[in-house]
Order: sequence, then structure tokens, then C-alpha cells
Amino acid sequence: MELQHAAKFRGKASHCMRLCMQLVVVMVACRRAEAQAGDYSTFVSLMIETKVDEVFQRNANQTEIGITIFAPSNGAFTTKLASSLLSNLTDSQKVSLVEYHALTSWVSLGSLQLADDNQTATLATYNNGGGQYQLNLTNIFGMVQVVSAWTVANLTSTLYSQRPVSIFGINQVLLPEDLFGLPSPAPAPSPSSGAPTPTPLVPSSSSSTLGPSGSDGSANFSPTPIAPSLTPLFVCFLVLVLLPNMHL
Repeated sequence: MELQHAAKFRGKASHCMRLCMQLVVVMVACRRAEAQAGDYSTFVSLMIETKVDEVFQRNANQTEIGITIFAPSNGAFTTKLASSLLSNLTDSQKVSLVEYHALTSWVSLGSLQLADDNQTATLATYNNGGGQYQLNLTNIFGMVQVVSAWTVANLTSTLYSQRPVSIFGINQVLLPEDLFGLPSPAPAPSPSSGAPTPTPLVPSSSSSTLGPSGSDGSANFSPTPIAPSLTPLFVCFLVLVLLPNMHL
């Protein structure tokens, strides 16, 4: 009898030890996530402002399909190009912009690293009738790149990747042709210079195809600050980005 009690005690002690170790792992992961959270707060605020978080949640709930999200860093929104093009978006255009940063299924980092000039649909493609809002995925010397009409974004970090959700950090905002048209071609080089003169890809105020009407690039893009909702987002985004605002 004593041997049975001792065995049960050892079993319970071992179980408690495993739980304690798991708790330590979770706490360390949460600390790391909290340290990264501020790097993507602009994208998260925009996601919540547009309520696209609910769209992402629905896809994540379909575990056999899942979702892949490319989250631009805060710095990506402060570039001259992004500030100019994003300064005067309508509410519906903001929705399409955020949806353009998500693929319609779960994709692992390993699969992205095998991409070879692959054109792929986004959630914006699906929600705008198909045939639009395409991204190009490629791999240049081991660097995964996500290519839109205006920008080439490098995949800079894996924030979370476990079926059915992958979230990758990128260093550029993805800017679709369907919202902003195509960049103006660079002018021909001057005969006297002998070399091309690069010009910044900033839309002309006189061209309606290069951005939303009335956008003059004078205002920095800044989504309306909104307190994150504690309704279910896909769980990893809550942990990775919204954790500092959660009341546990």
C-alpha cells in the first residue's frame, strides 16, 4: 500500500513539474512577444479599425485552410512612398489594403522559401470578385520576398508559424496596383549625363491612377487609434501583438 501511495505521489510530482516547465516556456514566449509587439502596432491598429481582424479570425477558425499574414513594421508605414499613397484612403480601400496582406491559406516558412516567382491570391482577391489584388512570392539568394506593384518587401522575421496560422514580419507595406495603379516609368536618361536619373515613386497629384483622389502626400498615414477588442482574434495575434493590452 505504501509503495502504491509513493508511486502516485511521484506521478503527481512529475506531472506538476511538467506543468511548471510548460508555464515557464509560455512566460518566456510571452515576454518575447511583448518585446516585439510595438514593432507592428500601426498594422494592428489598422486591422482593428477596419474590422478585418474578424475576417482573419474566420479564416483561422477554418483549421483545414488557415491563414498567412504579412505584417509590415511600423517603419514601413513611415517611408515617403507609403505616407504619400496611404494618406487619403477611404474606409473600403483600407479594408482591401489590410486584406491584401493575407493569403487565403496557411503557408509555412519552408514553403515560402521554395517560392519561385509564384503569383498568388490574397484575401482581397477573394473579397473583390477574383482576378485582382495578386501578390508575387519569390526567393532571392535565400531571402523570401513579397512583391507588390509598388514595393518589394523582404520577409524579416517569423512572428508565429504553426498550422493554421502563420504571421511573418516584412519591411515594406504591400501596395496593390488595384488601389494605386502602376508606378510611373523612370524618365529616359539625359544625353548629357550618360546615366539614368532615378526618380522617387511618388504619385502625381494630377494623375488619378496613382492613388486615391485628392492625395497629395502631405500627411503621414496614421490609422485611428482603437483599443484592441478582446473578442476572439486568431489566438497567436492576440499573444504576439495585443498581449500588452489584454487583462488576464
